[in-house]
Amino acid sequence: MSWRKAEEFLDKKTGEHCIRLHEPDTDAEHHVVIHVGHDACPHCGHVRPKNNLDELDPKALIADELDALEQSHAQAHSYAQKHSVPVLHSSGKIIPARR
Repeated sequence: MSWRKAEEFLDKKTGEHCIRLHEPDTDAEHHVVIHVGHDACPHCGHVRPKNNLDELDPKALIADELDALEQSHAQAHSYAQKHSVPVLHSSGKIIPARR
């Protein structure tokens, strides 16, 4: 597996830092969303402080997510191999069971 960051942007409308991770061999996707906050409430206009943004570390979060995805996929493939179960990827490709 080779998960990688495919897209990243800050959505000012929703106040979300959006990161799309992609695994090209299986065409799988994983989305990471960091809630950064709004400049102001869209209903009442009250301004909300963003005093915790210095504590957020998107690179570390992405690294943790990539590591978890790699481990999860390795465990799933190990399970499939152990029980001789074919693997159906999201692309529709079937990997035959290994005996």
